[in-house]
Amino acid sequence: MSSLDVSPANGATKGWDHKIPYREADHGSFEEEWPPHKGVIGWWYATGYLQDISNPDHLYAFQYTQFNFLFRPEEPYRINPIYQLNLTFTDFQTGQYISEEAQSPASERVYANEESVLFEDTSLVRGKDHITLVGKGNQVQYSFDLKIAKSPVWHADNGVLVMGFPNNPKERTVYYSYTNLPTTGEVSYVDKAGKTVTLQVEGKSWLDRQWGPALMPWEWFSLRFFDDEEVMLFAFPNTNYQDATYIDAKGNTRIFSNYTYTPIKTVKVNLLAYSMGWDLNMPGIKEEHYRIVPLLENQYNPVGYKGFPGQRAVGYFEVTCKIINDDGVVVGYAFAEILPRFSKLQWALTNIFLKRIRRRVNL
Repeated sequence: MSSLDVSPANGATKGWDHKIPYREADHGSFEEEWPPHKGVIGWWYATGYLQDISNPDHLYAFQYTQFNFLFRPEEPYRINPIYQLNLTFTDFQTGQYISEEAQSPASERVYANEESVLFEDTSLVRGKDHITLVGKGNQVQYSFDLKIAKSPVWHADNGVLVMGFPNNPKERTVYYSYTNLPTTGEVSYVDKAGKTVTLQVEGKSWLDRQWGPALMPWEWFSLRFFDDEEVMLFAFPNTNYQDATYIDAKGNTRIFSNYTYTPIKTVKVNLLAYSMGWDLNMPGIKEEHYRIVPLLENQYNPVGYKGFPGQRAVGYFEVTCKIINDDGVVVGYAFAEILPRFSKLQWALTNIFLKRIRRRVNL
């Protein structure tokens, strides 16, 4: 795999400085808002579907996420911001799902700045016309070049997304995406038999940059149609709030919220219910009606920093799906990020838990 020099250029800051102020309506440009921000959590998040160049019928998927969050320091002690890395890889031929994670305080090898996001040997580097992603896990390693085929887009109200509660100013994030990133590169992973498999791959990726004080659970969908159009859906089933963005082939956007999606079924993990498979209606958007059908149902990740007792009982699915129209034709792939749909009792307990987290996290 290729190596990268991800040391900061002259004038670049280390990620634990968090010098960028958190701004909503008066936020800066995509480039200015790439680094971590003062006093809020944030993440850089890429997902993509891949095909083996030598055998295009073989489909794979990956996820890369790096979070940053802060503990409220107890005087007179202070600690660096915490970073968490998640790397996943899925082989749809065998059903194998690899999920790896690591946490670390910010350091000389774990940080984010104006151009790079680094976690030891894993790096995400933003360039003018492409983004380079190198993932180094124990069971999977990849090196991808993500070509920027469309300019990034702001979602919701010029980037300011209500996270389920319009009347609570703390339930906000600022959010933009690179929705169309033709991807090439190499993947090496340890298969079910313990053998190392190396593939040359190509496909398409989507990269999100999102940050803010919000902590509420959500359901998120990124629809990547084969005609180079995309749709982002962000919904909060526990509060019945939702938002969406349609991006046409030329990169023009339309914000909308008048869509409906109905779960086909639910699955339970640790007594928590997650929707799985969806019937989607988007009036006035493309063919309007689609079925979103998961390729597998094992793409599950535990959530949170291990220092929070009990938090590991909650997780989320990052599901790769087929987009199927009313003629039964697969017209694209979607990724669905699914957090729990809580019962009334679970929702009340979750709010108590989130208040506890807010006391420990600098939000």
